[in-house]
Amino acid sequence: MDGYVQVLTSLDGCSHQDLSSADLDLVVNSLKRHILKVEAARLLLPLRNSSFRTVRLQRMLKLVFTSEKQEDKKIQTLRCLDCATLIVCGLCLTQKTLDTLKPELFETFIGQATVAAQQLYAVIVGNNDIDQAVQLSSADQTFKYGKENVLCANYMSH
Repeated sequence: MDGYVQVLTSLDGCSHQDLSSADLDLVVNSLKRHILKVEAARLLLPLRNSSFRTVRLQRMLKLVFTSEKQEDKKIQTLRCLDCATLIVCGLCLTQKTLDTLKPELFETFIGQATVAAQQLYAVIVGNNDIDQAVQLSSADQTFKYGKENVLCANYMSH
């Protein structure tokens, strides 16, 4: 069993009644943060597949670049992301999932998607299916044709 899972399951043996009010607050807040991180990690599971759901990516790019929801805070946040992170989000989220994400989970997800995008630059740049999905999408021309150059420049700077 993974060490992280062992630590979490070991909490079952703890007596929470013995904790002070301040300690209980610390525990609750810590557990809430961990739950958000785990839920965000679950949303990133599609990245583990070698065959990406590029239709999902195309739909997300359409939503981000052409939808009536341009005033939505989540859409605005997605539009401000670097190319690789937006692609990661598009590979992992459906519109329905995006619409139902609570703000704190969305924020945590974006943080983890940014890290994942940095780790997957070479995969994203070199994947023909992703490139084709971007080219066929409703994304603006800067995003479509600047993707590889931006990604390569960012990749080289890390």
